[in-house]
Amino acid sequence: MRRLHIITLFFVLLLTACSYSTDFFIINKSNSPIDVEYKVKVYPNNPVLYNVPAKIPISQLERNSTSGYQLEKLTNNQYQFDKETGIVKVQILPREAIWISSFPGYGGYKYEYLEYFSIQEISIKGIEGEIKYTKRQTLGAFTKVSDMLYTLTYR
Repeated sequence: MRRLHIITLFFVLLLTACSYSTDFFIINKSNSPIDVEYKVKVYPNNPVLYNVPAKIPISQLERNSTSGYQLEKLTNNQYQFDKETGIVKVQILPREAIWISSFPGYGGYKYEYLEYFSIQEISIKGIEGEIKYTKRQTLGAFTKVSDMLYTLTYR
């Protein structure tokens, strides 16, 4: 009977350890629109799996940094997606944020997480210049706001 309790406790801990999902946003805090291009992971012989980007005003994201924010999925004419290359292109207006991915149970940057993070490259072009992140840089480019929210900000 004691062994059953230990096994039950183990499964409860296992299930609660990854019971949240961390959202990743790119934020435009500049006074001009920015062009964002990011590449999602492409698997050989499988269709590219990606999430439709969604937008939110920065003010709403800042008020609700632990979820509960209302995302508005972009329509087909608000972004471009190339299923062959996995590249997503979107324009982000000033004071707007774009949700690009989630990561179940993310606990901060670790090298081994790179294999599971769906975003492979990010390029942000704005009036102040261009910023590029590739491979190992992408996940580390995001700043922790809360356990459930990481952001990459263009100023």
